[in-house]
Amino acid sequence: MHESLTYNIYGEDAKEYLYKDFIAPIINLGHSVIMHMAVLKELISKQRKFAGKNCTLKLPNDFFRDEGALELLENLLHQYQGENNINLSFEIADNFVIKNLQLVKSFINIFDKYGYGFGIHSFSGESNDYAYLKELHPSFIKADSTFLLDQSRESMNTLLLITDSLGIEVIATLITNKKHINDLKLLHIENIQGNKEQD
Repeated sequence: MHESLTYNIYGEDAKEYLYKDFIAPIINLGHSVIMHMAVLKELISKQRKFAGKNCTLKLPNDFFRDEGALELLENLLHQYQGENNINLSFEIADNFVIKNLQLVKSFINIFDKYGYGFGIHSFSGESNDYAYLKELHPSFIKADSTFLLDQSRESMNTLLLITDSLGIEVIATLITNKKHINDLKLLHIENIQGNKEQD
């Protein structure tokens, strides 16, 4: 099972602010890169807590669009080079990957250079030929369980043929019904995502 990391903020009044509540204002104020770099530094510096686990960190599209993000990211990963004891992968949205292939490649090169993985979240099947999966070769793709279960047999067979041949894991997310786990297994999808809240 993959664990998707998230984080909350505590104010001076000890009030807890959930990621889903504060991320939009952070992005609107242009502080996405600063915040996510601080979170990543904290995560890497305390990586013993997650040693041996497969963890993923989802970065918003605005992070990748920022002109200074690539350099900041490489500098941080270089600073902690050789201390990578966590199985950490970065997630990028499927739709963003398709529309920004060259930009995404630049970040993937940095991930690879310092021993971190890369995966795609919110997989939508928008690209019929899946050529970008062959080109980028992500470690995994994550898709809403409902999306996977709604696909025709032909569509699922095509997707699984490509992912199996490339060694890409298909991970089901947002499972709200236990019955769906068995339904997914019938489609040969064994991997599901669990969520771990982090302060």
